[in-house]
Amino acid sequence: MSEVSIRIGKVVLPEVIMDKREQAAQLFVQLPLEALVKHIVADYKPSEHKQQLIQGFKHIK
Repeated sequence: MSEVSIRIGKVVLPEVIMDKREQAAQLFVQLPLEALVKHIVADYKPSEHKQQLIQGFKHIK
């Protein structure tokens, strides 16, 4: 999980998720920003899920 706060836009993460995150083993991976973006795009395939992404962004905005 990347660094997050308890809030993502208007959404507040449940305390149990934050607790589990703190208890979990943590890995720190350092990548150039370009490589990170390529991995994110490959995982999320935004061109295949345009409407879902738009709805998600509207929800956390």
